Amino acid sequence: MNGLQKIYVLFGGNTAERQVSVMSGTNIWLKLQGSQKYKASPFFLTPDMKVCTLPYTFALSHTAEEILSNCQEATTIHERLAPYIANTRQRLGLEKSLHEIPNTLESVPLASFISIAKHDNAFVFIGLHGGMGEDGRLQQMLDEAGVAYTGSGPTASALCMDKLKTAECLEQAGSKAQGLPKISIDLRNSPDITAIWNQALEKFKNISGALIIKPRSDGCSAGVVRLYSIDDFATYLHLLKKKVSYIPSDTLTNQPNIIEISPETGTEFILEPFIETDELQIDQATLKHKKTTGWLELTIGVLEKKETYYALNPSITIAQNHVLTVEEKFQGGTGVNLTPPPTSVVSTYQTQYIRKTLEDVAKILGIKDYVRIDLFFNHKTNQIIIIEANSLPALTPSTVIYHQALAENPPIPPRQFLEQIIDNAL
Repeated sequence: MNGLQKIYVLFGGNTAERQVSVMSGTNIWLKLQGSQKYKASPFFLTPDMKVCTLPYTFALSHTAEEILSNCQEATTIHERLAPYIANTRQRLGLEKSLHEIPNTLESVPLASFISIAKHDNAFVFIGLHGGMGEDGRLQQMLDEAGVAYTGSGPTASALCMDKLKTAECLEQAGSKAQGLPKISIDLRNSPDITAIWNQALEKFKNISGALIIKPRSDGCSAGVVRLYSIDDFATYLHLLKKKVSYIPSDTLTNQPNIIEISPETGTEFILEPFIETDELQIDQATLKHKKTTGWLELTIGVLEKKETYYALNPSITIAQNHVLTVEEKFQGGTGVNLTPPPTSVVSTYQTQYIRKTLEDVAKILGIKDYVRIDLFFNHKTNQIIIIEANSLPALTPSTVIYHQALAENPPIPPRQFLEQIIDNAL
């Protein structure tokens, strides 16, 4: 085990997706415990951008806030448990464990963590989502230090984080897959709500009064809302100006879940037309497909190695309330994924067409290592619309990209898939 490549798994942060990051990071770390190639250790990024080396028990906490609290109270926790641990170890005849809580737990600035990784010849597996972990800033720091890491480099990361620039890049490249038309909003300019709303309805004439608003640069699902009326639009912008950390459930029309707002969301937002998709339901293990517009929402993972791109099978994730929540995407038991799509919904030819087109999209965007791309596909016209490209996809136990890897022939098990991501990056 001493000769294994060190892997420093970094997760946490202060974004709207910090809980998904915790689930991803701990899952990556635990999966790699059985690796014969890599030795993984967990590291937690605090909201003030410091890094803690996590003892085993702290890494198994449920939330980012719980991990942070444990790190801050490590000395107290150690003093409270030490007598019981010593007694239990003696009674069971156990040797001292490396997993016990230390009597002190220090945090270091992010730059110092990178220096430590450089000194230790460690590889950084980035389990962060949104914010500086995904927008190219962390990648730039790692590049400058000469530390290898998962995912794309600074340029592609910044491009994929910016949903407006992603669409513009695909349009300029003449890709078969295009982005949705957009209207930009900057809260610093005191936007005229009525004028913007009317402009959107005029520009997006193919819709029936419903719009999507989302941060221009943030992680997937963070702050994404379907607007049913100008009142929803006004309420959303009002709450953002107040710098709320979340929008309570039932604040907006048909909004049963809270909506997390990242402190790094910024002031720039985009409006897009809401795409009405065909209705898909699972009824007693039977798929029911009500064909209306022909549009389907899919997601697909694409792998890169030495500038060669390979798209996995796409998946259909069925949303319960028009817009996929973070929980439906990444938390077990909350979403239904169909991988690959049934041929009754998407033909074998269409699946291959989607895969080839998305390989080209990943190449245009300059993706490295791996990516997950969300898209709309019209099974009547074969049209593809890119929603967004996630340069650091979530890797929670329930993430659909694992399902896609398992659908390969031969199947790629989760730990092998994570090792392949590291191999590609190295």
